Amino acid sequence: MEDKVLDFWFGAPGTPEYGTVRDVWFRKDAAFDATIASQFGALVTRELAGIRADDPATPRGALARVLLLDQFTRNIYRDTAAAFAGDAQRAKRLSARQRVSPTHRLRRRGIRERHRGADHA
Repeated sequence: MEDKVLDFWFGAPGTPEYGTVRDVWFRKDAAFDATIASQFGALVTRELAGIRADDPATPRGALARVLLLDQFTRNIYRDTAAAFAGDAQRAKRLSARQRVSPTHRLRRRGIRERHRGADHA
């Protein structure tokens, strides 16, 4: 699943699209949206319902899931409230995974405290 999603979005290695910024990311394109719906609609529906084989074990798998729940929903359900249906799922899954190390959490809290102090200075 992850290779198919990532190759579609970013271009497969060895193709002209690979490693480039694609125009279709930044504009409405009904044909592109329809392609995403036909190739990934069922997978997006399963992800939104919480039906999945397993949690991503790699950063590539996590990125593919973010694309499914964030970007692909926006394309498939463009101009409707359903375009944002994956936002809550994505946030819930990311918080449930707790992939952030305790050291990173402390650094992040320290950064927040510095910013909070700067606001009051």
